Amino acid sequence: MNSPERHVFEWHHCIEQNKAFDRSPLSQKLEAMGLHDLDSPRNTIYLSDDKVLAGTLGVSPHTGGRFKAYSDGVLFQLNEISAIKDGKAALIR
Repeated sequence: MNSPERHVFEWHHCIEQNKAFDRSPLSQKLEAMGLHDLDSPRNTIYLSDDKVLAGTLGVSPHTGGRFKAYSDGVLFQLNEISAIKDGKAALIR
């Protein structure tokens, strides 16, 4: 029986393309300085789109979107970094 190939893992951004990044001056500044690239391997992870496999691996499944709590948490952490010495220094460059 022929069946179409199916991807088991999906490419996923850690810092989201259009959520946390757009709302974080620090993330945008680091990108402009060449210190952060949204599409680099350092900001991506492959996640399973199969909930059972993801559970077996102990990771979140890639469901095509993020939980609001995840987006809010990433943005919170970026804002926290912006408030410390290194974050402030990056923003004034």
